[in-house]
Amino acid sequence: MNTQMRFYPDTITPYLYEPTRDKFDILPTADGRGEAVVSLTSFEPGETLFVFTGAVVPEITLFTLQLGEAAHVHDPFFMGKVLHSCSPNARVVMAERRFIALDYINPGDCITMDYESTEDRLFRGFECRCGSPQCKGMIRGSKVAPDDPLLPIHQEDLKRIYTRTEKATRKMARGEVAQRR
Repeated sequence: MNTQMRFYPDTITPYLYEPTRDKFDILPTADGRGEAVVSLTSFEPGETLFVFTGAVVPEITLFTLQLGEAAHVHDPFFMGKVLHSCSPNARVVMAERRFIALDYINPGDCITMDYESTEDRLFRGFECRCGSPQCKGMIRGSKVAPDDPLLPIHQEDLKRIYTRTEKATRKMARGEVAQRR
């Protein structure tokens, strides 16, 4: 595989359904506060969009999806940039680390998922502005009660989480962490 087509570092062995630059792009969000995965090709409902990889870490971060109670897949290169929607166009099968189209996806469409479909509690809850008639309002995680206040992230906790995930990211880039697909 042409390494210029990849989002993942060269230390990660290419694999089937790996997201590539001929099918996706990563662009700044409209508000400029993040990045989004944008499709460059068409997909039909039920079609595999991509399979992601990453280091399994114990902490929740902005770039993780939950595998289990204390296990989260950390992927700051691609999957961690998929945006939330209360009416998503994709779903994720965590056991396979596979994103599947729920609807027709056209070139230029952002790939979206419902964060509450995989996360018990989000790293940082937020007020959703997806515009969907099914919009849930506050997105906090599937096991957080609607009246539960958003917990502030303490600076020391944030520093500890950031340090651990940055170390995991560097190890992934150097090929020192076994990737699980």
